[in-house]
Amino acid sequence: MKFKLHVTRSTFVFLFIVVVLTFITIYAPFSSPSFDTSMIFSSVSLLFSILSGFSISILWGRQERIRSVLNDETAILYAIYYRSAALGKAFQRKIADHIDAYLIPQLDYALSEYETSRKTFVELYNFILNYKAKPEESKPIRRMLELLEDNLHNRVVTTFHAKTKLVPYLSYSIYLLGIVLLGIVFYV
Repeated sequence: MKFKLHVTRSTFVFLFIVVVLTFITIYAPFSSPSFDTSMIFSSVSLLFSILSGFSISILWGRQERIRSVLNDETAILYAIYYRSAALGKAFQRKIADHIDAYLIPQLDYALSEYETSRKTFVELYNFILNYKAKPEESKPIRRMLELLEDNLHNRVVTTFHAKTKLVPYLSYSIYLLGIVLLGIVFYV
């Protein structure tokens, strides 16, 4: 396997070296008791702020993407509901029931469990697909199915972003830098 240099991995290694050198400098018998922590404090603070900024940016972008996709999904569901009026009140009521059954699990569970609504999404799709439409009703049915197929992409994006966590090295680096910062603050 080819080793690739990665910013967060190299930061993790650098942080480990800084921690080891800090402990050696503080506790080694040849070190002086007046240890100057300003240089280490500056470099660790800089790294901590940069990596924290990256992680906040990643998480913020992910949240905005999920919000955008969920807004698209809501618009699609509204369009399906309003298009179903062309097929009669009884059909529209059944569509509303299926949409409610689809949305309720999304509201009951955390975003990380978004996948639990897949079954009701498939039921909504199958209900529309298996509807025995008259020839003049085939166009609204086709359009509703197209909208649901477009919504499949939204579901995949939402599921991906909801289940994906930060890169472990980035999280570990931020935690270790924070611990070093706290240690230096309490040491001084």
